[in-house]
Amino acid sequence: MYFLVFYLLAHSPYSCSTHSSTCCRTRYVNRNNPGATAADTTLLGGIRAEFPAGARVVLSAGCANTSCATLDPATVALLRGQQQGRGAAAAAAVRAAEGQRQPTPTCDLLLLAMGLTADARAPSPPEGGRNACGCRHDDAVEGECCDRASDALPGQQLALVQLAAAAPVPTVLLSVNAGQVDLRWAVAAPGVHAILNLIYPGQAAGRAAAQLLLGKRTSSGGDGDGDGNDGDDGDDDADDDGSPAARLPITWYDDMEAAGSLTDYRMHARTYRYSAAKATFPFGFGLSYTTFTYGAPRWAVLPAVAAEGGAGGATAAAAAAPAAPVATVLPAGGVPAVGACDALALTVTVTNVGARASDEVVQLYLSLPRNSSVPVPARQLSSFARVRVAAGEARDVTFTIVPEDHAVMRGGDAGADFAPVLEPGVRHVWVGGCSSAALPGVATAFRVDRPAGQTLLHSCARGRAMQWWNSSTNDAARWSPNV
Repeated sequence: MYFLVFYLLAHSPYSCSTHSSTCCRTRYVNRNNPGATAADTTLLGGIRAEFPAGARVVLSAGCANTSCATLDPATVALLRGQQQGRGAAAAAAVRAAEGQRQPTPTCDLLLLAMGLTADARAPSPPEGGRNACGCRHDDAVEGECCDRASDALPGQQLALVQLAAAAPVPTVLLSVNAGQVDLRWAVAAPGVHAILNLIYPGQAAGRAAAQLLLGKRTSSGGDGDGDGNDGDDGDDDADDDGSPAARLPITWYDDMEAAGSLTDYRMHARTYRYSAAKATFPFGFGLSYTTFTYGAPRWAVLPAVAAEGGAGGATAAAAAAPAAPVATVLPAGGVPAVGACDALALTVTVTNVGARASDEVVQLYLSLPRNSSVPVPARQLSSFARVRVAAGEARDVTFTIVPEDHAVMRGGDAGADFAPVLEPGVRHVWVGGCSSAALPGVATAFRVDRPAGQTLLHSCARGRAMQWWNSSTNDAARWSPNV
């Protein structure tokens, strides 16, 4: 039997917005279609609906609202009772939270719903008829004309996390937000066993969060069994084998000041591409319920395939179904040397060394030569592939790197047109689960050493519309420089 205590912050109707549902006990209502609420669930409702029959879910209000000026005394007593050995004080506090007198078992799991809520009400026109700006009620911490002053958890929320983490009970933090909040303490605390980040998730948040916690669904919406049926297909064991695989689309810095001023539009030291600032969660980060390893990279040079009007007078029909070209496999180890116009295939083997099937988002980042003639990013996402890997399975993932991927823009001086050029030098490559070594991956590189000078990207096609063969899909690849 599961026994849960669910600490919720937002009890105000203002915690529900047209675009999101961060409310916990208040039901979400779509203001554009007030009658469409049949599938709406709060976090509390989703947990109660999805957990197995017999699970007891107790709500304990940690704070009166999201601003969390003070902590609820009953919740504090319950948590301190847990810290003191899960004795009579804890049982009494649980009974008080549940409104019962009979003995109640102590907690087996703590779920903390923390974070932010949005102020989505339209600004009220003050005297003079102009729209008002600023937060319009005590529960608002961000919204239109209501900006956060810092990325800290509001009020006493961090104190509540610290109390819960000190209890000898598995604790999961459900972090509701629409952007960065400071979770460094929770990340480092051994008592916080997992963090599920909910980016203002919408009216189905309750069931979605509960299904992820129970491993029933992947974060892409599938039921986790890999059969293509994204619902309950009667195969309970398979449906319970889901694993999240979402990835963070921003860099989550330790210090929010590292994100830069909103009034400075220069890219210098901004985003994962140029910033060296320490990140709590790097760009592309995300965990699953398993672990992956990456094998040694293998390189090959792919031959160019002429499209209509190409060499030899090939017709459109012939170009649409070319004979399978033969790739030139490059020697393993070292840094392979290639020509500026070569298209490359990079293959890595991704192995699921855990006990659960899961998707992995394999990401490829390119770093151009540091001595480039123009400023270049420290790294840049070039491609990614989401693949399903069964427990114990190894899968090859192949990326195609074409000249366009590592060209730089030159020109603009004295009225000259800008043009993409390919410069000689070493291109470093990272293939892994995110943009840094925070998750497993493998580093490799290739060197452009011919011709010796710069090469105009368009000259790679020699005046013809060219396409590169994608050996991983057996389809003509994605780039035609003359189109």
